[in-house]
Amino acid sequence: GADLSQANLQYAWLEGADLRHVNFFGACFRDARLSRANLCHAMLMSTNCERAMFERADFTEANLTEVNFRHAQLTGAIFTDATIKRTDFWESRGLSPEAAEEFIKQFRKSCWLDLP
Repeated sequence: GADLSQANLQYAWLEGADLRHVNFFGACFRDARLSRANLCHAMLMSTNCERAMFERADFTEANLTEVNFRHAQLTGAIFTDATIKRTDFWESRGLSPEAAEEFIKQFRKSCWLDLP
């Protein structure tokens, strides 16, 4: 995939974009619009997604380690088998019960693996 690490995508309009396998390490998506974006297998580690719109975005198998989703809109977003470690969902909106279940699964997995 493309390498957009450290890219400034603040206010970007990427609704419905095919962003599979793209490396966004450390990128800024603050206030961006990514509704219905396909982010399967994307590397979003350490990105700032504060106040971004991700309605119905697909994060299947994406790396979401240390992503800031504060105040993000996540209604209908898919997180199947995504890597979720130290990810900040403070005051994000619209998480589905399925997404919450995926987070709990990842949390339990990471706690188990981190035990001495």
